[in-house]
Amino acid sequence: MIRDSAAAILCGGKSLRMGADKGLISLCGKPMLLYVLEACEELFPEIYIVLGSNINKSYEELLDGRARILIDEFSDINSPLVGAYTALKNCEYDYLYLLSCDLPFVNTEVLRLMREVITTENVVIPRWPNGYIEPLHAIYRTKPAREAAQKALTENRMDMRSLLQNLKGVLYLSTKVIEQLDPGLVTFFNVNTINELKKAENRIKKQYKEKPKIKFPSSKRRSKY
Repeated sequence: MIRDSAAAILCGGKSLRMGADKGLISLCGKPMLLYVLEACEELFPEIYIVLGSNINKSYEELLDGRARILIDEFSDINSPLVGAYTALKNCEYDYLYLLSCDLPFVNTEVLRLMREVITTENVVIPRWPNGYIEPLHAIYRTKPAREAAQKALTENRMDMRSLLQNLKGVLYLSTKVIEQLDPGLVTFFNVNTINELKKAENRIKKQYKEKPKIKFPSSKRRSKY
């Protein structure tokens, strides 16, 4: 358990490409949010679920007290930065992991690595060789990140890069390093479209088929019991 850290799973997006609430959409018979939540439950003493509008009873029933539901500070603004700020504002831990609800294969060992790497920095954020970054698969030092997010919103800048531009001590962690723990980097696989949902389903089915089956020893002797 990472005692000085919490995790926030952002579910506030409108999911226009998916056409449905991604957190609740079924992935192999289970709401996609639960894949992320279950990974976080292995590591964090507190988990926040950030929604974009009034509390959805479906989320209350699904979570059943397993996580704390937060509502975006500015529910009329559709921006991941608003969700990030909401989580940072309510977090009482030194560090906060920000994760998206559409990451069904989030890797707990990668999350552990990011906590080990952050020392004097205010954020550790994965970066791909082409320069693409993963701000919703990153760990933030809560207080300075909250101040940076608030400043960006005050300036009417709504993207996660604006938070990072206002934050000193940014450490970019190469995906080449992460790949040593997670070959294929599936921890970053996010589901935005129906096609990606099908790919995720195929991956889960393949993993299930590859799980070793329990074999019981055979015996010709009749049990005396």
